Amino acid sequence: MNAYEFLFFSDNLIPSPDKLTALDVLRKSLALGTNSSCIYLFTFELIEVGTSVEFSIGPVQQKSLGLKKPIVQLEICDNKKLVVLCDNLLQVLSIPSLEVSYNATKLKNVTSFQVHNALYEKSLELYIGTKKKTIVLLQLGDSKPQLIREISLPEVPLSFRVDGDALCVGLWSRYLLVNCAPDGTQQQQELFSLDDGQRVTPLVELVEKGEFLVTGMNNLGIFVSAKDGSSRRPPLQLDSNTLALACASPYVLSLNDEFLTVHSGLHYERQQVQTHSVNGGLSLALAREFARCGSLSHIVLIACQSGDLQAALPLPWYSQVEQMLREGQVDEAMRVAEHARQSASDAGQSSPELLAKFRRIQQAAGLACLRRATSAAAKSAGQSVAEDAQKATQYLVEGRIDLRHLLGLCPGLLPPSGSVELPAPPDGLSQLAELCRAEPDRMNLLKAFLLELLFKYRVSRFTGDLRREADTALLKLCSELRPGQTETLIYSELDCDSADCLAFLASSGRHHARALLLRSLGRSAEACQVWRQLLDDSEAGDPQFPGVDYFAEYVTTLAAADADGLFWPHAEYLLAKEPERHLRVLTGCGLPPSDIVTRLESRAPKALLLYLEQHLLLLLDETDREEDRKLDGGDERLHTRLGALYLDAIEEAGVDSDSDAAASLRARLLTFLRRSKVYRAQFLLGRLQTLQSRSGDSGASLLLPHLAELRARCGDIDGALRVLLLDLGDCDAAAELCSAQSNPGPYWSALLAICLSGEHRDRLLGSAVRLLNRPDVPADGARVLPLLPANYPVGPLRPFLCSALRRALHRRRSACLAKGLAVAAQLTLSHQLASLPNCRSSISLTETTRCAVCNRRFDESSPSPSVPSTSAGAAPAALAFVLTSTGQPAHFRCCPWLHEATAANSNSTSSSAGSPTEAAKTSA
Repeated sequence: MNAYEFLFFSDNLIPSPDKLTALDVLRKSLALGTNSSCIYLFTFELIEVGTSVEFSIGPVQQKSLGLKKPIVQLEICDNKKLVVLCDNLLQVLSIPSLEVSYNATKLKNVTSFQVHNALYEKSLELYIGTKKKTIVLLQLGDSKPQLIREISLPEVPLSFRVDGDALCVGLWSRYLLVNCAPDGTQQQQELFSLDDGQRVTPLVELVEKGEFLVTGMNNLGIFVSAKDGSSRRPPLQLDSNTLALACASPYVLSLNDEFLTVHSGLHYERQQVQTHSVNGGLSLALAREFARCGSLSHIVLIACQSGDLQAALPLPWYSQVEQMLREGQVDEAMRVAEHARQSASDAGQSSPELLAKFRRIQQAAGLACLRRATSAAAKSAGQSVAEDAQKATQYLVEGRIDLRHLLGLCPGLLPPSGSVELPAPPDGLSQLAELCRAEPDRMNLLKAFLLELLFKYRVSRFTGDLRREADTALLKLCSELRPGQTETLIYSELDCDSADCLAFLASSGRHHARALLLRSLGRSAEACQVWRQLLDDSEAGDPQFPGVDYFAEYVTTLAAADADGLFWPHAEYLLAKEPERHLRVLTGCGLPPSDIVTRLESRAPKALLLYLEQHLLLLLDETDREEDRKLDGGDERLHTRLGALYLDAIEEAGVDSDSDAAASLRARLLTFLRRSKVYRAQFLLGRLQTLQSRSGDSGASLLLPHLAELRARCGDIDGALRVLLLDLGDCDAAAELCSAQSNPGPYWSALLAICLSGEHRDRLLGSAVRLLNRPDVPADGARVLPLLPANYPVGPLRPFLCSALRRALHRRRSACLAKGLAVAAQLTLSHQLASLPNCRSSISLTETTRCAVCNRRFDESSPSPSVPSTSAGAAPAALAFVLTSTGQPAHFRCCPWLHEATAANSNSTSSSAGSPTEAAKTSA
């Protein structure tokens, strides 16, 4: 890579036998110093004609200092002054007359200097190194020189540079960093020593604000921070016998007697970027703020011992970067480009053209990184491609590359027609396209890269107005590389070219993704047809299709708003395939059960039984959880219809069949009859008896449990018990039937009467005794004992007798306790009534007397439902009243705080001393 263009500047500018010893250049002014203390002042112009560049030298000004010593240092100042150091004598001359300025001021014993401030024509500030081991800051003017600052050093300063209040000083044996505080204090820090065995000429240059460059041992150029003396960059490897340094960020130029070497402070891997041969190198002069092509640049002049001058013109940073990119030096190119952009921004020279150039470079750099990331050789060699892919993404996105350029690398990703004309392609795009066409593996890696890029920047400024193109390509790539994420992508507000994507998915065999896209577009009928083709044609299957359960779940959702009539055709299709498996399509669709039953009766009668069974069992489960749930007449018809369907199915399977299917139907019917409370029992009983009459004895015996259940449901408990006891011999079932009744006492008595009377007495006596000994039997001992045989032993009946005796004693004691509580309550209320302050001996109620609470009359036609019945001779319930604390009458029902106590005592026997309410009742 070349950073500079080297041109011949001029020769024979100095007449013989003088030799050039020093030079300086500022903008278009050139000052030369000779070994005979002569000064030559020139002006020059840069002439560019096409690609050729020439220098035009203007008239010369000449002056001899008369010292007959070589001029060591020259510096042209902004205030049209020329500072000259010759024979340790410093003079200031005016430009262009070269006359001594500032009252012929001459400073002696000077070893080096640097102009500090030359903003004013009548004054000049200089840092001067002296043989007295000091560096002083002087202000020169028409009057006597004024000392501003003095710095004492351990040795004579040979070279130094100043950056604000920091000085980097080169001595014979060491380098020092001096920081001068505003209050006048100084802090000196030794950087490193110089070996006496390897004599090194100390050279110091200011790289940029806050950083110096010094020459050290082993030909190293060391960067030094002006703040603390540390080095933030690795050292440069300079040539041997370096004579001069010049720093033009980001480059450092070093000169010896043979070569001029250009170093880069940005390229840590390749520090030497260019070398130019020089015949007898002598010195360097850097001219900043040099106007070229309408912009500010710089120029470096190279002085040779022969008196010839050469010029080094920096190539445009854009050309340098392009050359680096062609050589594959992406990181170095981006460092140079970023430095150039930042420098222009800091100088206030940023422009839209500069930004456009920088983005084009970012695009080219991104494509170069993408070539490396998709290289099959790099991947097979084990090199990490993740870093290159990350850099490619960063450069392409920040460079705002047109997304269609990237998508065009893979055939078929872009929609058939674009909305906006494509801009010019960036550099390197065609090369990458050729590589991808020639290498299929590279194309696959490129597709994977584009998929990640689109997923990350799908909705951003990067895609901009190309959202449709981005989503179209993303769907195609996702269906090919990540089919598992296709469904999520389709339902994420996808804005794609639907026709192009559907054709692509069909051709690539992604039928499930095609159906999903059709569904998202509102074309549900076409989507269902695609899924049905996948179910019917196993050879045209799609591994991403979840299967028939997915399709059934989708068909269930169609019933909610079935404007296109899609639900029933596809529901019947699923029921025809596997009715038991796909019943949830009907139970979860939300349609009225009556509509479903009507449809199934004519289209799928076999599925009707399964649907009603599953639907009504769900209702029964809910009824069990919600005891107060009421079922309407429609439920009664459905329950009855299910029972009839069970009977039809049993008849079709064979009533006396011992197959698993017939046994399952009988068990399911019996479970339904026991759980449901809504069906028409009389109707089903007639159907069952008819079925029994048509079947043989064996078939009729298998339906006896159902017969008993239906007779019990019709209210014929005695007939049901006889079937269970006499025909089936199932005492436990008979006992459960009795316990299930709301008032089981009479039914237990009927059960025991059947067991202990008649011709079956001897056979059922043991079962009767076992039933009597159950702890939950509420049978009355007085009624049961006469039914037992007179000679039956008492021992087997001991549990029953003990239980009956305990129940009798409990009833008697509870009655006595209730009577006592009633008497106590009566006395309490009587005492409260007597203690009222306004109690009178008699209270009269007339037709106009009104309740003190509700303000209504005491009307016999509207008795209070809360007042318990009264004993004989008491006041009617309609005229029952209470007295308030003020002595006014009120309805008993209008005093709710009395209801609970009165209701608790209202269950007492009629033989009590009186009802607790009688003390508060008075006849009108």
